[in-house]
Amino acid sequence: MAARSTLATLPSCSIVIASYNRADMLAQTLDSLHAHLAALDSLQQVQVVLIDNNSPDSTPQVMADWAARFSQCVHQREMKQGLSHARNAGLQAATGDIVVFLDDDVDLDAGWLPALLAPFGDVQVAAVGGKVLAYGASELPDWLPREYGYLVSVFDPFDSARETDKVMGANFALRASAVRQVGAFDPALGRKGNKLLGGEEVDLFNRIRAAGGRVWYTPEAVVFHKIANKLRKEYIVDYAYWLGVSEAHLEHRMQRAKYWLKLIRAWCDPFLLKHLRRTFASTPVDEMRSLIKERYAAGYKNMAAEIK
Repeated sequence: MAARSTLATLPSCSIVIASYNRADMLAQTLDSLHAHLAALDSLQQVQVVLIDNNSPDSTPQVMADWAARFSQCVHQREMKQGLSHARNAGLQAATGDIVVFLDDDVDLDAGWLPALLAPFGDVQVAAVGGKVLAYGASELPDWLPREYGYLVSVFDPFDSARETDKVMGANFALRASAVRQVGAFDPALGRKGNKLLGGEEVDLFNRIRAAGGRVWYTPEAVVFHKIANKLRKEYIVDYAYWLGVSEAHLEHRMQRAKYWLKLIRAWCDPFLLKHLRRTFASTPVDEMRSLIKERYAAGYKNMAAEIK
């Protein structure tokens, strides 16, 4: 018989999964979560919180069916559209000392939850994130620059545990007391329906670090992300654009010097930088890198115009 993972010495936790209009993927993720929890030695301190972000498909029924299988589960509908609204609803419903956030399209590695919770033994650690790898046979395209793997939701930055500035939103946890101190997710940031906005996690990590908390990366806490539908140039450049929008909003508010430097660069991009990159682009990777930078600059510049 396989050894059962232990939670006995770890803090209580609430696992929050927010979902919008992806009932089939959500059902697969919940099956993986059910198998993962069944292999743990104690579930007394584990709560599951499912938030339907006003989905038009069968997401509410998927959540209700799964809640019937796990007694320590609550599920509810958040009518305000946007991932930040949904996650904040999850925070409100969570009762654990640690609040874990999972995407609705992942499969869990055997030791995931104990590994994600273990770093919170250090009272200064306020946020912990793990490794996010591609699920199954999915591989990053040869034409995608390795440094932009995060645009298809892959995150494997270090081989060992360490303090860091940020981790990926598909697989991370927060100390509930730290969130109460610095505030929750900013609803102006984060995905809204099919708009690929982001930045809400980075904003929260910045506030946590400013308050003296530590953000920690642990490669032992692994999830496998179902990214096959993202391995397209159209998706990647669209995400790059919305990343520019998100970071302009965030940096205008919190990092003004960085904002103005990046805005100057974004304005220069169509007239000079784009042509220089394309002149020296000799491979498909170089060409894709140039296109990502162009779309990011366009998003940054367009958001700056709205801010004014």
